[in-house]
Amino acid sequence: MIVCRVLLSCQIVFLLLSICEAETESLYDILGVKRTASQREIKQAYKKLAKDWHPDKNDDPNAADKFTKINEAYETLGHPDKRREYDDFGYTSATGRQPSQQHGGFHDNYNPFGGAFEQFFAGGNGFQFHFGGDFGGIDKYSISLRQYETVILPNSHRKPCVIYAYTDFCFNCMRIENYVEKYLQELKSVGLCAATFHAGREAGLVSHLRITNVPVIMAVSAGRITYFKGSVNTQSLRDFTRTLFSPTTFSKVKDGTYQGFLNGFIDNRVRAIFFGQKQDPGTRFLAPAFYYQDNIAFAYVYTMDPETRILKEKYNINNNRETILLFNEETDTPVATISMQRLPRTTIDEVLEANKYLMLPRLSSQRYFDELCPEEHKVKKRKLCVVIVTKKKKEHDQYRESFRKYSQRSKLAGHERIKFSYIYEDTQKDFVLALMKERMQENDTAPLKVAILWRIEEKKLTYEWLETGWDLQSEKEKICEEKLENRLTVLLTTDSILPYRTNLPELYNEHAASLLVRIGHKLLFWADRIWSYLTRYDDMTWMAVFLSIIFVIGMGYFMHKLASIEEEKVHLNQPKRTYPRPPSRLVLPKIYFLLHYDS
Repeated sequence: MIVCRVLLSCQIVFLLLSICEAETESLYDILGVKRTASQREIKQAYKKLAKDWHPDKNDDPNAADKFTKINEAYETLGHPDKRREYDDFGYTSATGRQPSQQHGGFHDNYNPFGGAFEQFFAGGNGFQFHFGGDFGGIDKYSISLRQYETVILPNSHRKPCVIYAYTDFCFNCMRIENYVEKYLQELKSVGLCAATFHAGREAGLVSHLRITNVPVIMAVSAGRITYFKGSVNTQSLRDFTRTLFSPTTFSKVKDGTYQGFLNGFIDNRVRAIFFGQKQDPGTRFLAPAFYYQDNIAFAYVYTMDPETRILKEKYNINNNRETILLFNEETDTPVATISMQRLPRTTIDEVLEANKYLMLPRLSSQRYFDELCPEEHKVKKRKLCVVIVTKKKKEHDQYRESFRKYSQRSKLAGHERIKFSYIYEDTQKDFVLALMKERMQENDTAPLKVAILWRIEEKKLTYEWLETGWDLQSEKEKICEEKLENRLTVLLTTDSILPYRTNLPELYNEHAASLLVRIGHKLLFWADRIWSYLTRYDDMTWMAVFLSIIFVIGMGYFMHKLASIEEEKVHLNQPKRTYPRPPSRLVLPKIYFLLHYDS
């Protein structure tokens, strides 16, 4: 008995010593770093140890315990506030966590080898952890749900955005982090949007984007969300970026097709031709083309193609340099030319921004009207729009041509407070009618009308009509030009007021697709979104859903069958009701009547 007590006491003492040793073991020693180590050094040490001691990769029987200690140490030291608390008071993340430090969104239960944590390292669905951590360079791209809804999503129609979602203690996140960080830097260098968010801290964004597992790389372009699939490497990520741009962003032209491209400016867009040594335009060209596609139509020329020799000779293109040519209505000579060994995005943007309008642009949408005729309520700073009202017919082409040439040779040409443009009365009937209410209906034989507009507010403007209109007869044309120039000079230099005022309706978007096409695009968009949502789950998940549906249907059928059998039994057990025959006296009068009649 004494021997047993002694042995039991020794075991208790040994156990207590082990516990004390475990409690006094420094978290810095577990990770093998100094107390002065930086967050980046702690993170690198954790990544290496977690990879080496993961139970799925290490056969050591103590691997599970070691792995638990490593994660617990990083959970504390990887967060600056928890690390400071540990250094000051010796609290660890496991023993010293306060309820106020826990976050919503993901479960905070620490179970290193079961449930969601194991799924993390196996690439499974769902995630159960929300620990703070330092993910180095990707943190500077962090966004919130509000930023996504107010900035990224609206701007995606001009600037696609790639979004990366990650969390702590995610083996796959750590594995691809270097690739992702370089990829995001590359996106920023070409002017694209790059964003990241910690899935544990942004529960609202996780729910909004319907994210079920991490890591995930997705992109939003023109309001449409696309998910990256496949192995993560440099080439696959670049290929994924190219899929964000529509195939119609660039047209490929050669000697026989470039002239038709240049003559298509009737769509109210400047023409731009990019020359490059690659067979297809790179992201440095695709990104600005996508951004300016509403103002500029883009074409690409592969300089090594022998079928582009005439085009290159005409514009003196160097095969070894990247070149951009910009054309307006005068297609013989480019309005702007830039050529460099490698064109940076900033240089491309500068030349496109400076030449994104035709010499005489058309008010073809509300966006064009807002850009060409901005509101300005101060008289001394008012900006004037001079608009000639035309129709879609060849007879008016000469009027537009004459007005365009005048806008270029006028003394006021290039003035920052004056914009010359034209409008189609056929397609912008409501807009023109709002200006015509103070004037007689237009006579087909009369010269075209010219309106001078001053936009005071978003929906309000003052205006007047040029007294002479616009006439092509040689003497009258000069008079029209003089009248217009004199009136504009007075409006720019004095406080003269325009006589008419009106509330404007929104301009019709002439570039929008037809109703049927828009409905088709919308249906394709939702079909693609539903398909993407369905394909994000693995086979086991869908098998479980399918079996659940079968089970529910089977149980419903079974319960319905039981109810039918029970109802039939109740019906059989009920006594049958007998109804008495009608009394014979009811038919006696009829018989009596017949006998009496025969007699």
